[in-house]
Amino acid sequence: MNSEQLGIRPLHIVLISGGKDSAVCGALATRRLPRDRLRLVFADTGNEHPETYRYLDCLSSHLGHKIERLQADFSEEFAQARQAIARDLRTGRDYRGAKKRRTNRRKREALEVLRPTGNPFLDLCLLSGMFPTNQRRFCTRRLKTEVVANWLLAAHENRPLIVWQGVKRADSDKRADLLPYARQAPGWWIFRPLLEWTDADVFKYLDESGTPANPLYGSGFSRVSCAPCIYARKSEIRLLADRYPEQVERIRAWEGLVSRASKSGFAPFFSTKEIPATPAQRRHRFAIDGAVRWATVNFRKNKFARYEDVFGEDGRQGNLFRVCEAGQGLCE
Repeated sequence: MNSEQLGIRPLHIVLISGGKDSAVCGALATRRLPRDRLRLVFADTGNEHPETYRYLDCLSSHLGHKIERLQADFSEEFAQARQAIARDLRTGRDYRGAKKRRTNRRKREALEVLRPTGNPFLDLCLLSGMFPTNQRRFCTRRLKTEVVANWLLAAHENRPLIVWQGVKRADSDKRADLLPYARQAPGWWIFRPLLEWTDADVFKYLDESGTPANPLYGSGFSRVSCAPCIYARKSEIRLLADRYPEQVERIRAWEGLVSRASKSGFAPFFSTKEIPATPAQRRHRFAIDGAVRWATVNFRKNKFARYEDVFGEDGRQGNLFRVCEAGQGLCE
């Protein structure tokens, strides 16, 4: 006999990212479901845009429903990392020719900064000694997917779960074959109500229902999750530097801390082939200041580019970075 036959009604969980699609899911769910059968959940990486945090308060007020905020905690991992570094007595070199063990100087620097900061994104990067990359996309996995999965397991308690995901077939080729309703595990189902929608459908619903959209969309951002995301467009890096210089200052400070935790002593925020650089330039071109300069300067003429050079005449620019698929709706 299943839970429905026993009279146990499923608990609906809407994954809120701060973006337009999850906002529509939240609006649809709050209109269709009683309060006691619905929970709205946001996984906070600690690298979100300040406007997104303010928007979540606004969206919660509009929906009349609390948005629960989850954060990863790496306190225990810091203690383990400090112990491993202090006791590391390895000799020899790895397959790339680099020494396996840190120098005494690198050990001292790492031990000075390897302490919890209270910011999950920065803590994870300190422990990793690097920022996420296309090849090592640990940000979504450790800060969103695992955090939400652990929370869902705790919320399950023999009650069936229906988890709403705000993803669309039109988002990417990888999402084209998704099913609108899929079994994730016993008593655990995934519901994708927007699968056949387009971006136009989403914005139309937000407008007609009076549901607020994240104001970053109106500022020219196409992605409104991390600020910046490692997949940020060139135009978005330019926008961030122009309108939110304090965000660039924050990343610059983080690069300094993570570099001290890094075995190599240098950890740039970006590490992608999309930013053109010779081997000699990569060390500085991938750091936040180099990326901002790449996004704002016409190197052929060695001057700042015009708005049209960066954004195009229609104010848009193609995505110069690949779309992150790891989040399945957790990252907008």
